This record gives sequence, structure tokens and C-alpha cells, in this order.
Amino acid sequence: RCTIQMHGTGCTAHFFIVAVIAVGGIYRYRCFKMVADFLQQLNQLHAVHTDNPVFSNAKENYRKQVEAASKYLTEEEGKMLEQVLEALPEGDRLVHCDAHPKNIMIQNGDMLWIDMEGMSVGHPIYDLISIAVILNGIRTDEMTIGICGMDIQTVQKFKDCFIRKYFKTEDPQTIQKFGSILDSLRLIRTVFAVGFTSKNTEAFRPAIIAMSREVFFPNIQNIIGGIKFLIKQSDNKLIMIRKLIIICMIILSSSCKSDKDNRTI
Repeated sequence: RCTIQMHGTGCTAHFFIVAVIAVGGIYRYRCFKMVADFLQQLNQLHAVHTDNPVFSNAKENYRKQVEAASKYLTEEEGKMLEQVLEALPEGDRLVHCDAHPKNIMIQNGDMLWIDMEGMSVGHPIYDLISIAVILNGIRTDEMTIGICGMDIQTVQKFKDCFIRKYFKTEDPQTIQKFGSILDSLRLIRTVFAVGFTSKNTEAFRPAIIAMSREVFFPNIQNIIGGIKFLIKQSDNKLIMIRKLIIICMIILSSSCKSDKDNRTI
């Protein structure tokens, strides 16, 4: 059984204190340690199977976004969004759907999830999509700090640490490949949000549509290929986590049996 720490209020500091990290030595270790703690929370979340109707379906939520976004796009572009949607899998895992570091807060040394109104049932890739938005920075340091909670240089360090830890690789070419795929994933969330009715979205909608026609739609097949590749990697990771849980249960069961035998003797 795993315990997922969640909290809404009373936290003392955002996870983005990682922004103070500098280059080298103890600071690099601290970055790896914070990413490891963040991933521990993420893995605990994704280890939970549920069919509780209180949680919405992550893919259906994306489907609604595609329907809303298509109103502002051409018919052909709307069909391409549907292709991306169909490449996204169903799932029975608990996913935050906005699981980036700014939605982790630290209280008494413990990391706690916040902003959980979008928590749904789905596949871990839905959280990778939201994390990818934060892992790429936004043009200037000022914009990046406002959105990501860290400057561009720190975002790059966090991204490097995240890829190494999440995908368990130290190979430079593999790290670069995952980095490129995550770069494309962030576009999915951005383009799908074209139909949002918030003031910010309405103000930036023309720029988002222009960007999507420049870098998203022309690369749609590469983006779909990246989704399928990450799904396979995530599924392998879930299998590994499941095996570790089974091993822990066997060890715990053996330990309990041994303790019971000793008491009998």
C-alpha cells in the first residue's frame, strides 16, 4: 500500500526553491535529490489503479479540448488534432494532469501535491505532457520564472535531471532524444488549449494558432511517433514498478511469517 501526500493549504514553500541551484558540487547533488523526491511522488501517484467515478477520464477531458480548439482551426487541422488524440491511450492510473514542479509544495520537509482539481484516471503520459511544458522554458528569464518558477538555466538543469532519473539513462544521445520528444509534447498541451475561454488564452490565441501552423501541424507525424515511443517507455516503467511492489510484498509476507514462527517457538 502506498500513501500519496496531497495538500491544498498551509504549505510553506513552493517546489521551485530549486531555482537557487547553482552549477557543480553540492548544488548538482541537490538538484538530483529534489528531482528524485519529485519522481517518487509521481511514481506513487501512477502506481494507484482506480475506477472511482469521482475522477474524470483524462482522455475524455482532452477530447473536449480538441472539440473546443477545432472551432478556431481549419477542418484539416481539426482532423490532425483528432489524430493526436487517438494516439493518446486510455488508462486506469491516477494522474494529476497538471503534475509540474510548481504544483508541488514543501511542508515540514515533505513534498505535497496541490491544485488537484484536474486529477483524473488515465495513462502517465498525460502527466508527462504537463511536465513537458515546464521543462522547456519560455523565451526570456522573466517569462520563464513567472511560468516555471525558475530561470532558463535552472529549467535546463531540471530537465536534464528529470530525463536521467525518470528514464534511467546516462547516454547523451538517448537524453537528447527524450529531450526532443518532450519538446514536442509541450506543444500538444498548448495547441489543445486554443479553445479555452480565459482572458489569457483569448489574448494569445492568434499567436498560438500561428505557432501551431509553423511548428506543430507540419510535424504532426513526428509528434505522434514521439507519443507512441513514450507510451512504450512509460509502460515498461510501470511494469518495473509493479514488479518492485510484488517483491516488497513477498519480502514483507516472508518477514511476517518468520516473525510469527519465532513467536510460536
